[in-house]
Amino acid sequence: MGAAVPGRAGERFNDVTAGVLAHLQHVLMYSTTRIPEPVAKRTRQVQDDVQSSMRRLQRPITFSDLARVWTGTNKDRYGAEIQLMAEKYANRNCGQASIKRRLSDVRVAEPRR
Repeated sequence: MGAAVPGRAGERFNDVTAGVLAHLQHVLMYSTTRIPEPVAKRTRQVQDDVQSSMRRLQRPITFSDLARVWTGTNKDRYGAEIQLMAEKYANRNCGQASIKRRLSDVRVAEPRR
């Protein structure tokens, strides 16, 4: 799991599955969802402090909030880039067009006579 700040070491995992799970848990932690047994050491170390900080905002967490915490600055471009990736993913995989495309791929079995 990489670090957004130069000079801060990332974390390595035994396999891709563990690494992906660790990354997803780390991002989910920012929503103030408690991760009971984080895979990543970093998530275990910072979870309480990060969640306390996010709760103090008293509003939904934004990608700019994540960028600020991850980089230690208000790099609006980084937050905007994350937002753009999330929107592209949602448009491609979560929108009505995606649902229609998936439904058209499903073959309905003919009723038995």
